[in-house]
Order: sequence, then C-alpha cells, then structure tokens
Amino acid sequence: MEKKKKKKKGRKRKRKKKKKKKKKKKKKKKKKKKKKKKKIDGRSEEGKNVGRS
Repeated sequence: MEKKKKKKKGRKRKRKKKKKKKKKKKKKKKKKKKKKKKKIDGRSEEGKNVGRS
C-alpha cells in the first residue's frame, strides 16, 4: 500500500507542463475571421443576397 502512494505524486508534476502548450493554438483562429470580411466587400455591388448565401 505504501509503494503505490509514492507513484501518484510523481505523475501529478508531469501534467502541469502539458497545459502550457495549448496556448499557442489560439493565435491561429484569429486569422480566419479577416478572410471572411473581404468576400462581402467584393460582392456588395452586385447584390446583398449573393454575399449572404
């Protein structure tokens, strides 16, 4: 019983290092929103129905 408790303490320290790598993927989502605005500006002259579809 005593040997199993010592193994759980070592695994908890390794999980804290994996949480820092998830912050780098949030910066790539902002670049996709800028491309959607360019399509509406080019088709606004023909008709608003074409841009919304």
